[in-house]
Amino acid sequence: MMFFQNTALFVPVNSVRRDLYNGTLEYVYSGPQSRYAYLVGNIVADLLIRQIFMIPMFIGLVALTGLSSNIFYMILVILVFFSVVTSVGIMVSLMAITWKQVGNLVQIFGLLLQFVGGVFLPVQSFPVVVQWIAYLLPFTFAYDLLRYYAFQGN
Repeated sequence: MMFFQNTALFVPVNSVRRDLYNGTLEYVYSGPQSRYAYLVGNIVADLLIRQIFMIPMFIGLVALTGLSSNIFYMILVILVFFSVVTSVGIMVSLMAITWKQVGNLVQIFGLLLQFVGGVFLPVQSFPVVVQWIAYLLPFTFAYDLLRYYAFQGN
C-alpha cells in the first residue's frame, strides 16, 4: 500500500515542481492537451517502475499464505485505493503551482494520513474524535480490508 500511496501523492507534486523549475509547465497549461493526462501519465510511469519491487513482494506473500480468493480481493482493494489516492495527489499537486515549496507539506500530509488511517495502530485504540476523523479517510478502510484479506479473515 505504501508503494501506491507514495506514487499517488509524491509523483504529481514532484513532476509539477520539476516542470515549473525547468519552465515546461507553462507549455502544458497553455496548450490544448489534457492537464489531467499529463499528471496521470507521470503516475502510471512511476507505478510501472515500482512494479519491479511490488511483484516479488506480492509473490512472497502468496508463497507464505497460499493462493486463495483473498489475493484477488487484495488486488481489487489496492486498485480502488490507488485510484482514490491518485485524485488526492493530483489535487495536492495543484497547490505546487501556487506555492512552490509544497513538497514538505505533502510529506507531512502523507505521514499524517498513514497514522490516522491506522497503519501502525488499530483505529479502535484512538480517541473517539480521532476515530471519527479516521473513518472519513479512504486510507482507513483500505488498510483494514488489506489486513483482513492478508490474514484470511483472522
